[in-house]
Amino acid sequence: FFFFFSSRRRHTRFLPVSWARRCVQETVLIYSTYGHITKLAQAISEGVQSVGAEAVIKRVPETWTDQQLNEIQALDAVKAQQIIPLAEPEEVEEYDALIIGSPCRFGSISVQMQTFIERLENIWKRNAFVGKVASMFTCSGTTSAGNEMTLISCMIPLLYLGFCIVGLPYSFDAQKDTSIVHGGTPYGASSISGETGELYPNKIDIEGGRFQGRNICLLYTSDAADDLLCVDLGGRRIIKKK
Repeated sequence: FFFFFSSRRRHTRFLPVSWARRCVQETVLIYSTYGHITKLAQAISEGVQSVGAEAVIKRVPETWTDQQLNEIQALDAVKAQQIIPLAEPEEVEEYDALIIGSPCRFGSISVQMQTFIERLENIWKRNAFVGKVASMFTCSGTTSAGNEMTLISCMIPLLYLGFCIVGLPYSFDAQKDTSIVHGGTPYGASSISGETGELYPNKIDIEGGRFQGRNICLLYTSDAADDLLCVDLGGRRIIKKK
């Protein structure tokens, strides 16, 4: 998944944050095999909407054949998610912030997500992502299945592209809860799917996703941020103290 914030207005200088709040749009660009990432992305979307921004879910293209998906009993689940519109690399440049969501694949993001990121090369050459905010979230089979490594490995291409990284801070107190098995790391929201995918994001995972979506959005706009100024330099949004 990717989340994007967009103002789609240019040549702006020193505007109040309340203006940014009215025009911010966050798009969720997803890859989800069995639907766990989709569920978590919906929670992040709710967090974005809770502070007055708009959230739209999109997905990256599938790279596996139907036969390959059928071999891992994922064909029906993948086809069910095709109602979500596809994203194109060119539109990523239009947004102010990005949140990627991908399942854990041997401690890294999925090949589908990696393929999409590599298609951003021509935009990267224009330094179009420098100074923008990015974040990430994931899902793995067990608590020791590499979800933290997946999030860390996702940071590498984002830093290369020029993004500033934001995680899920421990101000989200439920991360410290040890009463149940749950996801959530300081690197980003996550969930545990179980060995056969029988588990879906629980209450803590959902709340962590909402917190992360809200937290990233508040970097651009907040009712409590009256002491901030919004600066748009050639389309790049920057938040500064008055």
